[in-house]
Amino acid sequence: MLSGIELRPDFILPDLGADSDLQVIERLADCLFGAGMVRDTFKSAVLKREVDYCTGLAFPEMSVAIPHTDPAHVIMPCIAIAALREPVTFRSMGRPNVPCEVEMVFLLAITDPDTQVGFLTALIQAFREPGRLPALKACKTAEELTALFQSYFD
Repeated sequence: MLSGIELRPDFILPDLGADSDLQVIERLADCLFGAGMVRDTFKSAVLKREVDYCTGLAFPEMSVAIPHTDPAHVIMPCIAIAALREPVTFRSMGRPNVPCEVEMVFLLAITDPDTQVGFLTALIQAFREPGRLPALKACKTAEELTALFQSYFD
């Protein structure tokens, strides 16, 4: 399912300290912009979308957030990942008044809306498998996290 979606160690922040959901998104968006993967409008579009449509998801083992935005802001399809040093509060998807203490963030930059829906579905299915999210969070390096994440979709 990662076919055509770029994931590189320079898009991974394995021990990110952040004070807010918006700060996490900004840091990940900056990684993708610096690599030339997204347009200069990407970060502000993701931040605006996060205010309008919450992305926190609680799974039995930990909560994650999967922010994303419209394909018009993306040059090349990719994903950036942050494993947070301490949980950061996001608002829950579908329940904006419910806080979600997130430990990992998966920022999607997808060029095809049909691919985005399919990839979101695949992510959610992968994260439901016991042990997968804690294993990702436990990775010490960007290279280790990249390889493990990719193995979930081989």
